[in-house]
Amino acid sequence: MSRYSTLPHGRDITRLFVLTLIYVIAGKFGLKLAFINASASAVWAPTGIAFAAFLLLGYSIWPAIFLGAFLVNITTAGSLTTSFGIALGNTLEGVLGAFLVNRFAHGRRVFDEPYDIFKFTLLAALASTTVSPTLGVTSLALGGFAPWASYGPIWLTWWLGDAGGNLIIAPLLVLWSLKPARPRIPARTWEAGLMALSLLFIDHIVFGGLIFQKSTNYPLEFICFPVVIWVAFRTGPRETALGIFGLSVMAIWGTLHGFGPFVRSSPNTSLLLLQTFMGVVAVMGLAIAAVVSERRQAQEDLQRAHDDLEQRVQERTTVLAETATDLKAANQELEAFSYSVSHDLRTPLRAIDGFSKELLIHCESYLQDSDREDLQRIRIATQRMAQLIEDLLDLARLSRSEMSWGEVDLSGMMHGLAAELKTRDSARRIEFVIQPNLMVQGDARLLHIALENLLTNAWKFSQRTQHPTIEFGMSGHDGQEAFYIRDNGVGFNMAYAGNLFKAFQRLHDPKEFPGSGIGLALVQRIIQRHGGRIWAQAEENRGATFYFTLAPSANPRSSKTVDAREGVRA
Repeated sequence: MSRYSTLPHGRDITRLFVLTLIYVIAGKFGLKLAFINASASAVWAPTGIAFAAFLLLGYSIWPAIFLGAFLVNITTAGSLTTSFGIALGNTLEGVLGAFLVNRFAHGRRVFDEPYDIFKFTLLAALASTTVSPTLGVTSLALGGFAPWASYGPIWLTWWLGDAGGNLIIAPLLVLWSLKPARPRIPARTWEAGLMALSLLFIDHIVFGGLIFQKSTNYPLEFICFPVVIWVAFRTGPRETALGIFGLSVMAIWGTLHGFGPFVRSSPNTSLLLLQTFMGVVAVMGLAIAAVVSERRQAQEDLQRAHDDLEQRVQERTTVLAETATDLKAANQELEAFSYSVSHDLRTPLRAIDGFSKELLIHCESYLQDSDREDLQRIRIATQRMAQLIEDLLDLARLSRSEMSWGEVDLSGMMHGLAAELKTRDSARRIEFVIQPNLMVQGDARLLHIALENLLTNAWKFSQRTQHPTIEFGMSGHDGQEAFYIRDNGVGFNMAYAGNLFKAFQRLHDPKEFPGSGIGLALVQRIIQRHGGRIWAQAEENRGATFYFTLAPSANPRSSKTVDAREGVRA
């Protein structure tokens, strides 16, 4: 590595030279407006240039600012000592302002948020700008170039000039040097031209003597606000800063020529009043522009999120449609498979059951008691397997079966099912209490399957009861009318009620209470297809009650509510 690599590159030296030159030109122009002291001006653009340079280029460019400030003052008035003190104050002022903004107001992006703009005003435009007038006026007073009696007015002029330079020049340079943080809506050509003409017209009214040829006390300055607000709302922070700068230049020219509401007997006082007003306009315009830009960004983000959501919904809809098609095809294949398997399974099961029955009938005299028991077990197991297959087929068919709505007599259906149970188990004495005249609208085939499973379930879990009773009816429950099937069997623990309607879930020992584990799951789906719901309540060893509702269109059409005790005993 070369030993000269730490020296500034040619490009850096050029940049420092150009920055020094710009600072000197702006400083010479500013001192032409110095009325209270040769080194103190109420219009001081170099402060804004220095602040923007430190913020955009870094603190390493301090030699350019220091040299520029020194050259401006040494060629105007004062001595080497006073020029050094003034240059030191101008440099430290810019460094401090940039440091505070970098530390507390998001640095280069200080003009993107309204809150940061107010912090910039407080920290950079009002606080840090106290450094330069303090060091500068003190240096001039100590060097004999400013009377101590005029320290206050000179300090105030110097400070307001620096504050105005930061508020008007710095935003213009920073905003136009960076890419906008948020998208802006560029005004149409005709609207941009109209804005420019409006600013020029308003300036000529307020500061150009277009209407009033001399100074007046009329508050004409307030008619500048609508145009500045218009620019802030319709363009963005960059255009707003440019408009404020143009308005400020024209206002300074008009005030110095004796036009406008800020003209006083002293040119310095006039410029101080004008700079104060323009500072307020700058803060207001930039804050409004930032708010509008922020709102515009939020709208665009919301629109983008909305578009993304719509696209995702369309994609999901497409995927769901494809999935539904695939599921339909898979369901058809599964149904075909179920029918095929059921046919292939039921055929040998019928053969096994038939042979077992034939053996029991025709070979009874040759069979021992143990052989008869084994054949009977074979028949029972075969029948259970056949019932499991039927339940699985019902469960598979349920999702695709069409609903055939009609009037259904639930009371009559329960009487028929009770008679079948009595015939099947003639050895047991079961009492059925069935409420009459329960007519509903629904699918008779599906409701028959549901009631059969509920009744069989009640019958199965009542087999250990001495006097089993099964009730069916309708009554009020939980604030609504619900059908119920109640038994006085073994019941169940309500802690496990959540598993009651899940397929293949059992709450009791399957050896003691055999079954497929599908019946209640099938019942729930049938009730749901009728627009209702089903639930149960029970106590261990004190029976269970299953409640279910149907959709309003399936509610009883003609029935008088009869208590279960008034039901027909079958």
